[in-house]
Amino acid sequence: MFLPIGDENPREKTPYVNYAILAANIAVFLFIQLPSPDGAIRWAMRPASLEPVTLFTSMFLHAGLLHLAGNMLFLWICGDNVEDRLGHVGYALFYLAWGLAAAFAHVFTTTRPEIPTLGASGAISGVLAAYVVFFPRHRIKMLLWLWIYVDTVLIPAWAWIGFWFAEQIFLSSRGMGGGVAYGAHIGGFVAGLAVALPARLLMASRRPDAPLPEGVLRSSRDFEGPLLTLDDPDIAYLDDPGERCAVLFVGDDLHAVRQVATAVAAATGESPGAVARRLEATRGVVARRVSRTQAERVQRDLRRMSLPTAIVPDTDATSPPAPVRVEGAGWDEEALRLRAGGREYTIPWSSPFLYVGARVEGAYLLDVFVDRHTAFRFEGKPGAVARAVLENRRGAVLNEGVRVLAHWGGWGWLSFRTRADYDDYVFWLYNLVLSRVPIHRGPA
Repeated sequence: MFLPIGDENPREKTPYVNYAILAANIAVFLFIQLPSPDGAIRWAMRPASLEPVTLFTSMFLHAGLLHLAGNMLFLWICGDNVEDRLGHVGYALFYLAWGLAAAFAHVFTTTRPEIPTLGASGAISGVLAAYVVFFPRHRIKMLLWLWIYVDTVLIPAWAWIGFWFAEQIFLSSRGMGGGVAYGAHIGGFVAGLAVALPARLLMASRRPDAPLPEGVLRSSRDFEGPLLTLDDPDIAYLDDPGERCAVLFVGDDLHAVRQVATAVAAATGESPGAVARRLEATRGVVARRVSRTQAERVQRDLRRMSLPTAIVPDTDATSPPAPVRVEGAGWDEEALRLRAGGREYTIPWSSPFLYVGARVEGAYLLDVFVDRHTAFRFEGKPGAVARAVLENRRGAVLNEGVRVLAHWGGWGWLSFRTRADYDDYVFWLYNLVLSRVPIHRGPA
């Protein structure tokens, strides 16, 4: 037996609406249906004698504890992330709309209109459809139970939800109702697709505001090495035509992500979807590990779209140092004192040039870059360290994630699904901060 028990998809905002829907369903069952089971029949939807109010009330009724538990489990796993994408108001409205669509689908397809219908599964089918559109590759944690053998496995959302939807169509086509309104499930799912598909296209064409951290455009420190400059945003520094390069966006507003992704894909051979996902996740890495010819073509094409870019060698010289994990820390007004890798370090506050805070794969990180060869990483809940950074930094650049760690605000796009996405983001930010040496222009 397979049973979904969770997912690998950290949310960015508190899902107040999803919590409210869960609470409403549970409260109705505990305080209305259990004391008076006849109430469920009274407020259920009966297609043969349809009362408009029951289109809504039936969404919050369940036939029993197992029915309630199954629906709430699906809603708990998927609803929070869908609310992240649609927003609180949008999620509330569309949840009700998906429930109504499911109800009407059942009214027009049922062969037993005299039987009362109740349950949240029609609306939740819309939630599942939106989840698979927004997060097809995120993995669902499944409980595998075969007699005495128990284990957990991870299955991509598209596989689990796709199989579930195919099962609804198969059972419906065979007339295997068995008291289950498969037509409502299909109707709610199709309604979810009708909302989520255009919403995803719209979100792909506009990237949320992500201003560059304060100080990036005027780094307070000079560094030697083959680094780009922001004095002229369309530049390149390349000596060896055969070396691998990265193309970085150097502005605040990367608009029309879908069009940018198409242009980049034509030059690099990647899929537009992969390019768009990288841009949305990293906020600035247009391409990595491409040839000089490919990089120059990307830069030329994006210049026609009025998008400033820079080319840097994608080598160890331009990559951030791997942070050493901090095992213990203390500080005063003069310095950070760290224990890391079995050694003790005293780091004056004037030494670090970049602090980066983020949530990565559900964990909180604070990276401190001291120079081009030395970096340290605080893990766990480094809020106290972040507050010390805000109070004592000496002209260093910090991203918004440091303030979130210090004051527990919303993570937004600084919640990274994978380490690779976070590493690309740091590569972008690190190179912008160290951009001091004027370099020649890229190709016209």
